[in-house]
Amino acid sequence: MTPDVLGNDPFERLGRVKPKTGKKSKVRSKPRTSAKKTSKKKKKDDVSVPRSTGKQAPAENAPLYPVLSRLTGPGLALRTIARLLYDMYFRVKLEDVHNVPVAGPLLVVANHAGMLPYDALMLQVGLERRPGMPRSSRVLAEPDSLASRLQGFFSGRAVTWRDAHDALSSGHAVLFFPEGCRSLTKPYVDRYRLLPFSGMDVFESVLNTRAAVVPVAIVGSEEAHPVLARLNILGNTVPLTPTWPLFGPLGLIPLPVKWIIRFGEPIKPGEMKTPEGMSEAVRRRITAMLAEMLSSRKSRFFG
Repeated sequence: MTPDVLGNDPFERLGRVKPKTGKKSKVRSKPRTSAKKTSKKKKKDDVSVPRSTGKQAPAENAPLYPVLSRLTGPGLALRTIARLLYDMYFRVKLEDVHNVPVAGPLLVVANHAGMLPYDALMLQVGLERRPGMPRSSRVLAEPDSLASRLQGFFSGRAVTWRDAHDALSSGHAVLFFPEGCRSLTKPYVDRYRLLPFSGMDVFESVLNTRAAVVPVAIVGSEEAHPVLARLNILGNTVPLTPTWPLFGPLGLIPLPVKWIIRFGEPIKPGEMKTPEGMSEAVRRRITAMLAEMLSSRKSRFFG
């Protein structure tokens, strides 16, 4: 057997011991570390930055006023119902919506009626669907009213007249119904006759924040639930309509009247000096718009 020459033997070049003759040997390579063990070590040793989930944490001073298009849970159901009522049931028509400013603090003042606050929902949906210039809005509810309780259920926080200054100073658009809950039991014979305005604190907040004011006239809302009489039950005023309380919960379904919402010219900051003067100016404009709209309307159900 010819001896191996030094340097030609592969085992010597690798620096390994040559196996004995007649026995097969297996060349063991360096064991590979498994990917799982390596990843575990990295997790223990490396302090990595957590991946972004794509959701930003809410800001510390984020506004608590809900936007109708962003509601979830019960609010999502409310949004769906509101849009169906807007498109298919009340068939709402918007007029002069270009009078609504695109940005900046804004107070939208409208007449109010009906056993349930359908007018607030229809006005919100109308502003969000304004062609080319949609704008979200917040509804100011009278403190300790049914509307404020409904807002607390659907959005987790009731937004009342006391919150007007905070909402306007944050640049929001705010819907305000200064007739309050008294208008919900307004008799049918007094429809579209505005009650004395309340909430002077809201108009004072407008002066302090230099917000624009847009008067709005709504035709159709005061005929959706025609109140024939008012009953006093246990100290509470309960409206009597052709369907309520005769048909129970079904009596709360409004009549399918045609709704028209007209936006008046805005009152710019600085035009009015006192809350009382602003309240009276808005009241006169809404009254004039209602009279004009009612005189030109041909049918309650078809407009």
